[in-house]
Formats: sequence, structure tokens, C-alpha cells
Amino acid sequence: MKGISIKVATVSAFSLALLVSTTIVSAEATVMEARKDIRQASQQERKGIREENRNERIGIRKDARENIKNIRSSSSTRDVKKDEIKKIRDEKRDELRANGSSTRSELKDSREKMISALKENTEKMKADIKAKREALQAKFKAEKAVRKEKLTKEKQVRVLDRMNNIYTRLSERVKNLTEADAKIADRISKLNAAGVSTTAVQALYSTAQTALATAKVDIEATKSLATEQASASSTSKDQLMSLVKKAEASMKTAGEAYKKTLDALKPLAKPVTATSTSN
Repeated sequence: MKGISIKVATVSAFSLALLVSTTIVSAEATVMEARKDIRQASQQERKGIREENRNERIGIRKDARENIKNIRSSSSTRDVKKDEIKKIRDEKRDELRANGSSTRSELKDSREKMISALKENTEKMKADIKAKREALQAKFKAEKAVRKEKLTKEKQVRVLDRMNNIYTRLSERVKNLTEADAKIADRISKLNAAGVSTTAVQALYSTAQTALATAKVDIEATKSLATEQASASSTSKDQLMSLVKKAEASMKTAGEAYKKTLDALKPLAKPVTATSTSN
């Protein structure tokens, strides 16, 4: 009965880890969908602004043509007509300029609103992932103290040594990607400051960040289960190795996502470099 209770406890912990990991991935998917909706709404808003601007400019030009036509058909002298026509053209030119300035301001406000919404969305995603990861770690930490007494020291040390090697290797890869993340963020910021469009790169970057966050969760779940699985049956150990493979697969996905982001950044680097040199 004692052996059975140990097995049930470890399998239950394994199931909990998978459940929390799945919940996090689902939450990330929801957040990414929200980001897509934010971008689409912003695009529609800017499209409406441009359409309204176009209609207003058409109306201004049409009004100018009608006024000039009426002046030319009036009984005024040629010089008077010329002055009136010039006045109309000057007024309409000023209206067109004011219209263009107003439109640019509205487009800028719309873009800033979208950027602010995306930033808020990103912060929410990070906070949610952190909270769920901490909840998972707290759960395993509380149960670890109870289950640890049921493990034999010999098996515990053997499993922990193996898992520590795996965890160290994966953590090193996480560290490398985290450093790459910081460089990419800095590069995108500089490109944006230089007026270079980074919309496509930011989409790839967001995907890479999500993949890295998922990999971190999988790695932490693997580490938390290491001690718990130390004296489990062969079946439970197979389940642990399955979780290790999942963490390694997540890291591979994250690495490939960051590589795509870096590849997309390369063509954008030359304009920024040229500008810096000329200064």
C-alpha cells in the first residue's frame, strides 16, 4: 500500500504539471488572439481616417471648382474675377493643408493608441505567465516536503544528478535566448526610432517571446518533478522523460523562433547603420 500511495502521488503531481502547463499555453493563445484583434481594429480605424480625409479633400476641391465657375460666369470685371479666383484658391489650399495636418495627427494618435494597447497586452501576458508559474512552483514545493521522505537517498541522488544536468543544459539555453531577446528588443527600439517599419519583425519577436515563456514553464515543471519521481516505478520515470522531451522540444521551438526574428532583422540593419555613420 505504501508503494502504491507513492506512485499515485507522483502521477497526480505529473498530471497537475501538465494541466498547469496546458492552461498557460491556452492563456497565451488567448492573449495572442487579443493582440491580433487590437491590430485589426487599429488598421480599420486608420483606414476610416484615410477614407474620411479623401472624401473631405474631394469636397474641398469640388467646392473650389464650383466657386470659380460661378465667379467666371458673373458680370464682374476681369481683374475682379482674377482676384476673387485667387482668393478662393488660396482659401481652399489652406483648407487642404489643414485637412492633411489633421489627418496625420489622427493617424499618429491611432498608432500610439495601438502601441499602448499592445504594450498593456504584453505586460498582462507576462504577469499571467509569472503568476501561473509561481503557483505551480509553490504547489510542488509544498508537496515536495511530504513526498521527499518516501524516497530513498540512493535513488534520489541518482535521479537528481541526472535531472540537474538536464536542467543546467536547458537553463543555459534559456540564458542564451534571454540575452538574444534583450538585443533584439534594443535593435527594434533603435529601428523604430530611426523610422524603420518593424511590424513584421515585431510579430515574429512576439511569437518567439511566447515560445520562450512556454519553454521556461516546461523546464520548471521538469525540475519540480525530478525529486518527486526519484523512486517511482519505471512507468512514472517514463512519464518524467516524456516531460523532459517536451521541455527540449519547447526550447527547440523557441530557438527556431528567435532565429527567424534575427533573420528578419538583418535586412533592416543597413539603413540604421548608414544613418549612424552619416551623423
